[in-house]
Amino acid sequence: MHRSPSSSRITSSHNPLPALAALALALAACGQQTYDASSSDSDATGETDPSAGTDSSSDAGSDSEGSSGATSAGCDGFQSSLEGMFIVPDDLDLSALAGVECVDGDLWISQTSATDLAPLSSLARVTGGLRIVNNNALSSLQGLGALEEIGAELFIVGNPSLTDLRGADALHTIGDNLTLEAYGPQLGFPALTSVDQLHINAYTAELTAGLESLTTITRGFSVRGAPLTRLAVPAAVTSIGDSISIDDAPALSQLTALSGVTALPGSLSLYNTPALPDLAAFSGLTSIGGTLTIVGFDTNNYALKSLAGLESLESVGSVDLWDVDGIESLAGLESLKTVTGVFGLGRMPDLKTLDGLSGSVSVGGPLLLRELDALTSLAGMAGVSVSDSISLERVDAIKDLQGLEGVGALAGSLTVHDCDALESLAGLEGVKSVGGFLQVYENPALVDVDGLEGLTQVGADLRVEANPALAQLDGLSALTQIGGATWISNNQALASIAGLASLTQIGGVLRLYELPALSSVEGLGGLTVAPGELEIESTGVTSLAGLSALEYTGRSVVLRDNPALASLELPALILIGRSLTISNNDALETLLGLESLTSVGENMFIQNNDALLDLNGLDALEKILGSLTIDGNALLGSLSGMTGLTSIGWNLTITDNPSLMTFEAEAFAATKDVGGSTTIDGNAP
Repeated sequence: MHRSPSSSRITSSHNPLPALAALALALAACGQQTYDASSSDSDATGETDPSAGTDSSSDAGSDSEGSSGATSAGCDGFQSSLEGMFIVPDDLDLSALAGVECVDGDLWISQTSATDLAPLSSLARVTGGLRIVNNNALSSLQGLGALEEIGAELFIVGNPSLTDLRGADALHTIGDNLTLEAYGPQLGFPALTSVDQLHINAYTAELTAGLESLTTITRGFSVRGAPLTRLAVPAAVTSIGDSISIDDAPALSQLTALSGVTALPGSLSLYNTPALPDLAAFSGLTSIGGTLTIVGFDTNNYALKSLAGLESLESVGSVDLWDVDGIESLAGLESLKTVTGVFGLGRMPDLKTLDGLSGSVSVGGPLLLRELDALTSLAGMAGVSVSDSISLERVDAIKDLQGLEGVGALAGSLTVHDCDALESLAGLEGVKSVGGFLQVYENPALVDVDGLEGLTQVGADLRVEANPALAQLDGLSALTQIGGATWISNNQALASIAGLASLTQIGGVLRLYELPALSSVEGLGGLTVAPGELEIESTGVTSLAGLSALEYTGRSVVLRDNPALASLELPALILIGRSLTISNNDALETLLGLESLTSVGENMFIQNNDALLDLNGLDALEKILGSLTIDGNALLGSLSGMTGLTSIGWNLTITDNPSLMTFEAEAFAATKDVGGSTTIDGNAP
């Protein structure tokens, strides 16, 4: 037997216990040392001096793991007691506990060859924890019949022969957790009325008896076990202070325990329970403070077809149904009124309808619908209001968003992604503002964004990308403000952005990219400032006249790979905060339209514009704070048009312009104050 040398003592008011003193081992924080009774300060009667081998500055049972929940009464009033933390590693030590009525501290019985606990027949109280662990031959708890109180946890695990947990029939109080490994259907402990937490690991098919008086679990209940098919205990519990978790029980098909619980402050979690046909065991639940979680972990053929059994549920913190392939509807949630957090459904290939949400449901957090292949309509959400975010991803069979009419202002984001059959956003007419991102991307059948006609503000980025059938943005006709970037790209059929005509303010990048059908930027006429980059690249745009009110960009302007661009027409543009790039625009003959531009904050690149004849239009440009590069413009014959430019902050490069005479390039360079190097090469002789 092991005990702590700083706090353990052995006392008896009637018989000495020298055998225990001889067997005790000290368990110190730095390791274990053998307690030698021959060197102790024992008196002639054989009693161990309470102060022998102790540290007067330590309190009994102070071990943080075992005794933190020890009872305050100690062992007062008992005739025979031990004080300290004791580990019983063999049968001889176990026998030495015969007659002990109370242990003021922890008692661990581990790796003995005992078949029962008969030597403990007098034990009535353990003020700390009792652990019965890894005793391979132990087949009975007989011997614990007098035990009434445990101050901390009771931990019975790793005893594979223990197929019946009866034997501690008088035990009515456990101060902390009850953790059991069950190898048979009987859990025992009929007098126990409450525990802090109850954890059961089942190595048996059925748990059908025991814990008859247990009504209160102060915190949580959890059970797991691959062989488990039937769970009927604890049957009398009416109060659980935190959560219920049933984990990795793939064979569980009968669940009748816990039916008396009506309110759950924590979560209800079912992980990998594919054989469970319904949720009738939870029919009394009216509220779940945490998350209702049903997760399948790629398990196929779920027996659960709906949420039948939850008909009384009115409020829940969050809903997380994921990877459950049997559920076809949300029937069972008819009474649900409030979801304070997330409502998430994902990877549910058999979910055909959202019917079941028949009442008025308020969702305080995000609504997440993902990978719902069979869902053809959102009509079941007609009574649902969402105030945070909405995300629909890979909901491949819906054609519109009708059913979301109850959605108004969103504090978070709105995302519609990769929904194969979606043709329209109809159903979002009530959305007035989106506080976060608005993202509509990779929806192959989407032809318009109709349904967003009421939207006036987007707080973060607007992202409309990779919708190959999208032809116009008229559904955004009321949009006035975008707080972040505007990304409109890879929409092969987009012919018009005139639907953005009300837009007056953006907060970041404006990017038009890979829009071959777009011939005009009409719709951007309300913008006077672009705080980020202005990028128009790989489009069919012929003119920038739609940006005629733009005065300032906080970062760069990039006009690149627009084969039909013939006219810039940015007459109000005065200042570019960073760089100006005009490159690979095959039809661009002139830079007229930039007559108001006076300053470029970094570099200026005029490159590979095959039709460009001169630089007329840049007469007002006075300074470039970075480098100026004029390169690879096949027809450029004159640098006239930059007569006002006096200062180039870094390098000047004029190269590979075959129609530009070298002497003209040199004369141009001679009139500029160049802060770095000058390179003139590859031009006409």
